[in-house]
Amino acid sequence: MQPSSGPQLAKTLTIGRGVALALGIVIGAGVLVLPGQAYAQVGDAAVYAWILDAGLVIPLLLIFSELGARYPSAGGAAGFVRSVCGTRLGTLGEFLLMAAFFLGIPAIALSGAAYFGALVGLHGWGLDALAAAIMLTPDYN
Repeated sequence: MQPSSGPQLAKTLTIGRGVALALGIVIGAGVLVLPGQAYAQVGDAAVYAWILDAGLVIPLLLIFSELGARYPSAGGAAGFVRSVCGTRLGTLGEFLLMAAFFLGIPAIALSGAAYFGALVGLHGWGLDALAAAIMLTPDYN
């Protein structure tokens, strides 16, 4: 009997799902902040920046698809670092990703609250309270 290398992942991610997932991750947070600010600054010319940004995502997609094919695991970016560079740098990568998450989620909540506040005329502490409510609202998916 051969020793098991751990649980195997079910191969359910197709090219279409992978592209949609990558676009959602890369563009998702920016959808709340950047388009409105860019349009306010430069008007219709903002579309050129969005097209350029979409083109810049393609190399990132190619890199992650190659890494995913070469090092299949559920570890994501930190798993790739761990596979290629070892445990110590993999752990550092995990801490960096967690730091980005803990700083990014409040930033996204604040920008979403600002959009809603602009819509209904909410200012000051009300925006902060709304952002806190957004972060504390449970996700029942």
